[in-house]
Amino acid sequence: MKHLLLFLLLLIPISSSKATIYVSSDNSIYHIKENITKSTWENFQDNVHNIKTVILESNGGTVVYAAAIGRLIRQHKITTVVKTECFSACVLIFQSGYKRIAYKKAIFMLHPVSVDYGDRVEQDDKLTLIFNISLVQLGMQIELLVYFSEKIERYFSAIFAKRYNIATEIK
Repeated sequence: MKHLLLFLLLLIPISSSKATIYVSSDNSIYHIKENITKSTWENFQDNVHNIKTVILESNGGTVVYAAAIGRLIRQHKITTVVKTECFSACVLIFQSGYKRIAYKKAIFMLHPVSVDYGDRVEQDDKLTLIFNISLVQLGMQIELLVYFSEKIERYFSAIFAKRYNIATEIK
């Protein structure tokens, strides 16, 4: 226990304007807080060979970068963990985990994909379809697409996530 506490205290913060990432001293634990951006993906790509566990605490971000991180997680058989919240594109990263652990109080949220054009934000049905197909390829049950395809935000619990194969384990 003492070693674990010391290990966790050695987490090194790496910040960008929209993402905060903590990497353990041996790079085996990677903690993503805040939005998923290009810099999140670039940093993850640089560290992926040593990462064993990714802890997610994110309101989402850019689907393209979440999908790229997810592919690397799947290729390297990395465990994903959500202790608090995982919204939007974060769910795609979580779903990519070889082992997916959700804590009992974790909250998840999915919604249709939106594109920010600067002067307006619009839902994009084609990107939403691609996002949903990706989730099914990663193991989400296809019946859930009907539930998540409505044009509203859908929040769900860790128990729901486990029941429908979004999470493999609840702590």
